[in-house]
Amino acid sequence: MVIKIRKNFVFVFVIILLFVCGFIWFEPFVTVAEEKEGIRVPIIMYHQITKKSSRKGKYTVMYSQFEEDMKYIKSKGYTTIDMTDLIDFVYGKKSLPKKPIMITFDDGFESVYAYVYPLLKEMKMCAVASIVGEYTTFFTENPDHNITYSYMDWHQIKELTQGNVIEIQNHSYDLHKNNTGRHGISKKTDENVATYNVEVGADITKMQNIMNEKTGYMPNTLTFPFGAYKNETISLSKSLGFKAALLCEERINIIKQGDTESLYHLGRYNRPSYISTEKFFENILTD
Repeated sequence: MVIKIRKNFVFVFVIILLFVCGFIWFEPFVTVAEEKEGIRVPIIMYHQITKKSSRKGKYTVMYSQFEEDMKYIKSKGYTTIDMTDLIDFVYGKKSLPKKPIMITFDDGFESVYAYVYPLLKEMKMCAVASIVGEYTTFFTENPDHNITYSYMDWHQIKELTQGNVIEIQNHSYDLHKNNTGRHGISKKTDENVATYNVEVGADITKMQNIMNEKTGYMPNTLTFPFGAYKNETISLSKSLGFKAALLCEERINIIKQGDTESLYHLGRYNRPSYISTEKFFENILTD
């Protein structure tokens, strides 16, 4: 009996020692009560990452700044999630970590593949990248890996879809523009709903089809170009089978299990370069 007690004591002691030393990590998850009240989910929106200080701006962040952001997020106890994690939570298929946060990248710049992917992989974090099909196709057919302006090609996108670091979503095939009388994928003022559904639906569906053809993967989220949308945009997203939509409205999302409608109104905070990490996150993250 004494020997058995000693063995149990040794086992417990070893487990505690491993936990303290960081070899075993138990991820805290939200409680049932918190799920019912709603979970606070901040979403951060990045675009381009650069290592040239002369190019930083409202939509371009220095690599060193991005790295500092990720370390800061971790220091505050946050765990990165992707869109599938969020969708599965709302549909009751899984739980979320205690303090979830989502990192997103719009447009599909090659810096996501060259800079973001290796860093997040090393830090055991994840992000969501929403790509524009026309940009990806152009740089596949016209290889030009200039990190200053290039976009990812289909080979790089396929590689990302086969991992669990960067999740790829739909940012339209060729509607990330404002020079056609339409603002992104939103409905024109004088356009009837039937025409809108056909024209915009065709572009979004084309993007889904080529994603499936090139990678074997189908996005579950539609990211609205420029964040532009009207009621018809939300309805079209649902009819095309998307489970969620990413906007550009700067606010915290309160997510509840069963509230599928909230998934089509996900706000995000744009990350500019002209503010420090601590200042940017001070009203977004909680201790």
